[in-house]
Amino acid sequence: MVGGSKDSGERAWAWIRAAAAMTTVVAVLAELVHEIRHAGADESAIAVTADFLGRYTNVSVIAAGVVLCLATWSALVRRRPLRSAPAWIGGSLTGVAANLLLVAVIYNALLRNIEPSDAIWWVNEFMHVWLPAYLLVDALAVRQPRGRGQFMWATFPPGIAWCIYFLTRESYPYWFVDPAIIPGGVPGVLGVCIAVLIGVSLVALALQGLNALLHRRSAAEA
Repeated sequence: MVGGSKDSGERAWAWIRAAAAMTTVVAVLAELVHEIRHAGADESAIAVTADFLGRYTNVSVIAAGVVLCLATWSALVRRRPLRSAPAWIGGSLTGVAANLLLVAVIYNALLRNIEPSDAIWWVNEFMHVWLPAYLLVDALAVRQPRGRGQFMWATFPPGIAWCIYFLTRESYPYWFVDPAIIPGGVPGVLGVCIAVLIGVSLVALALQGLNALLHRRSAAEA
C-alpha cells in the first residue's frame, strides 16, 4: 500500500512537471511573439529574436523548459519512477532552479519597477516568480537521484552562454551589465558576470545540500 501511494505520488508530480514544461514553452513563445509584433518598423524578427536571447531571464527560462521536457519524457514516456530516474535529470533540475532563483532575486530587487508597461503580465510573473517558486519546491521536496556533481553541469551553461552572447554582440540588456554605467567599463562587466556565476553556484550547492538534508531526516523518521 505504501509502495502504491509512493508510485501514485510520483506519477502526480510527473504530471505537474509536464504542466510546468508546457506552460514554460507557451510563456517563452508568447513573449517572443509579443516582442516581434510590437517591434519598431526598422526592426526585423531576427533582430528582435537576437535581443530576446540576450536576456538572462529568457536564457534561464529556456534552459528550464528543456530540462522539464526531458524530465517529463523520462517519467511519462519512458515510465521511469522519479526515484530511479537518471541522476543527470535531477541534477539538471537543481541547476536550472539555481539560475531562475537568482533571476527572481535580481529581478525583484533591481528591475521590477522598470518593466515595460506593455509586458504580458502573466508571462512576466511566471518567468520571474511562479516558475522559480515551482523549481524551488521541486529541488527541495522531490526525492530522486541528483548525483554528487551532475547538478553543476546544468548550473553554469545558462550564465556563461548569456555573458559570452551579450559581450560578443556588445548589446547590454540590463543597466548593471552596461559598461557605460558600471565602474571599470568592460572589465567591470566581466566582474558582474563572474559574480553571477559564483552566485548561481552557491545557490545550486545550497539546494543540493538542503535536498539531501531534508531527505535524510525524512528517512530517519520513517
